[in-house]
Amino acid sequence: MDGRSMSLRAWLAARPAVLVLWATWCGPCLSEKRRQAQLAARLRAAGAAAQILALQVFDEAMPLQARATLSRLGAEGLTTARAGPAAERGFVAAFGPTQSSQRRTPLPALALVDSQGAALAGMVGAQPRSGAAGGDYWADGATLDFLMRFRG
Repeated sequence: MDGRSMSLRAWLAARPAVLVLWATWCGPCLSEKRRQAQLAARLRAAGAAAQILALQVFDEAMPLQARATLSRLGAEGLTTARAGPAAERGFVAAFGPTQSSQRRTPLPALALVDSQGAALAGMVGAQPRSGAAGGDYWADGATLDFLMRFRG
C-alpha cells in the first residue's frame, strides 16, 4: 500500500497466511474487515506463525482511499496491499470468473497459503455468521486454534 512492488512470497515473509481478497466497493468484504483485523491482532499477540493478509483486488480505489476505508471500519491494523494485474489474472484462474465478468473473481475470497505462497485451499463468499448465539467464523475459537497450529 506504500507504492512499492513485491512478490507474494516476499510479503509473506516466510509465514503462512489467510489471504483475504477484497475491494472497497464490495459490501460483504467490508462487513468482515473489523473481525479480520481483530483475529489478525490476536494471532500477532499470541506469536502465531499464521497471519491474516488483506489483498485489494479488482478495485480502482487508490491506496490512501483503501486505508481510509479500513480506518473507518476499525480495521486499520489489518495488513493490506494491492494486487497487480498479473496477480488478479491468477486469482481469476484459481477461483473462476464472476457471471458478469470474465476479468474478475467473486468477492470476498480467501486463500490459505503456505509460507512460500503456494495455495493450500480457497473459498469464495462471505464467511458465515452462525449459531444461536451469533457465532462468527472470524471470532470462532476453532478458527483461532487452527491458525495458531498452522505452520504452513
